[in-house]
Amino acid sequence: MYGVIMMDKSNESVVDTNNDPAINKYYESVAVAFRYAKFITLFVAIVFIMFILSFFRDEVSLENFQYMLKYITSEDASLITTQKIHYPTSDSKALDLFSGDFVSAGSGGVSLYDTNGNTVLEIKDTFSEPVFTIGKKYGLCYDLSGYSYVIFNTFSKLYSQELDFPISDAIMSDSGSYSVLTKSREYRTVINVHDSDYDHICTVYDNKYTFDMDMTSKHLAYLTAEARDSSYLTYINVLKIKNEDSKVVEELYNEFPIGIRFVGDNLTVITDSAIRFYDRDFNRTSMYSFSSRMPSGFESSDNTVMLYFEKNTIGSENEVRFYSQSGELLFSGVLPGKVNSIDINDTYAIIHTNDTVYRVNIDERTVVSEKIDTGAEKAMLQSDSSVLVCYKNYAKLIDFADSEESYFSYRS
Repeated sequence: MYGVIMMDKSNESVVDTNNDPAINKYYESVAVAFRYAKFITLFVAIVFIMFILSFFRDEVSLENFQYMLKYITSEDASLITTQKIHYPTSDSKALDLFSGDFVSAGSGGVSLYDTNGNTVLEIKDTFSEPVFTIGKKYGLCYDLSGYSYVIFNTFSKLYSQELDFPISDAIMSDSGSYSVLTKSREYRTVINVHDSDYDHICTVYDNKYTFDMDMTSKHLAYLTAEARDSSYLTYINVLKIKNEDSKVVEELYNEFPIGIRFVGDNLTVITDSAIRFYDRDFNRTSMYSFSSRMPSGFESSDNTVMLYFEKNTIGSENEVRFYSQSGELLFSGVLPGKVNSIDINDTYAIIHTNDTVYRVNIDERTVVSEKIDTGAEKAMLQSDSSVLVCYKNYAKLIDFADSEESYFSYRS
């Protein structure tokens, strides 16, 4: 089956603006009033800050300032518009997008670049193996197998902490609450759960190993496993954060855990043998076995889960599958090239191979492709379906607006 988009120009219409009614004087006066109010508010804020600094200097601290800045952030993500963003090679160990800004991390610290590629924030915390976890409200960067993490928004470093034991994972929710996975002398798993004010809510202790976790403002879900009879026993665990009520959703014998994700209000669990879907009450709704192949990678959005499987030993051909949040197999298809990275949002998905970026329209089930220079380490999808292709010391913008839809052979 093939997907083709046809343009019908017979229904196009032209709007004549010559007879538009005059601007309503009332709304014009209201707009002017709001404009003046904006400037007055800004002036009052500046006077207030100067007053505080003049008379309460001893009581003003960096922590106070950071606490104030955490409420100043951009709600609407803008888009990268510059064709190239340059960054030091040493700071390309972790790359991501946060509220329209491009973020990098490495031995030079954490840096944010705006839509024009200008550096707008530099955080001096350095990490040997930095990893980003990004929410809609805050970003978090932690040092994998290190001891520290930092939380930031588009304006400032907001909070940082150093732990007594190494960090294995962390997850930032869209609401600003977050969890950090570490261990202790007594337990293999210690998960510290914090609210959006960075205050500690609760701690999960478990003597099994934790392999992945995800969270919302209400729940923390995590996969643990232990050896049992020369095999693996995997546990799907869910913690209700508000009342600290924890339960095991399901035990999976002889399956190795790979990933767990909240997809909308539902839960998706991936092992080396199958993908399982659970509703908002954590009852299993569907399951698909992988037979002899296990997925090589996965990504998810609020609506869709994407997996890919290498069809041969060298990975030169890959099967890509798309599932809805309720567990329906939407479609699957085969694309050539060894996959370097994948990404997804609510409408599009990208598959980045050595010399090509494929963009799949999930609703239309069609694909476009653009050739790129070899050597890219990662590709990231923007909300308008343009893509940032990241190399050692620069990221290049790829726009699919003028690309022709091509056939995407798929099966439902």
